[in-house]
Amino acid sequence: MNQYSFENNQLKLKVSKAPFLVRLVLYIVTFLCFTLPLFGIVFNIIQGNGINFGGILALGIFYLIGFYLLRISLWNSHGEETILFNESEIIYIANYRWFKDGKKSLEKNEVTYSIKPVGYE
Repeated sequence: MNQYSFENNQLKLKVSKAPFLVRLVLYIVTFLCFTLPLFGIVFNIIQGNGINFGGILALGIFYLIGFYLLRISLWNSHGEETILFNESEIIYIANYRWFKDGKKSLEKNEVTYSIKPVGYE
């Protein structure tokens, strides 16, 4: 599998997959970040304590951590960078397979190009 391709003014850089054990641990920790706070809130409701501010705060913090870990997990499994070279701008897109990161564009006014092969097969 090539880690890069250049066709039609479009450069695609693919991330080589991380070892299976690393990806498995990342996905398990991500899953736990989403489920454990939810189980804690449900357990509090069953015990009759209701929903308190600390539970909602913990849920929000763990969901933010879980979302970040999901991005890292997907990047280590399916990450791909796309750089489009148009007439007037350069567009960068990070693809995580389930979603794409926001486009970043750069005007071509004062850009100088050079090629330096580093670390790609």
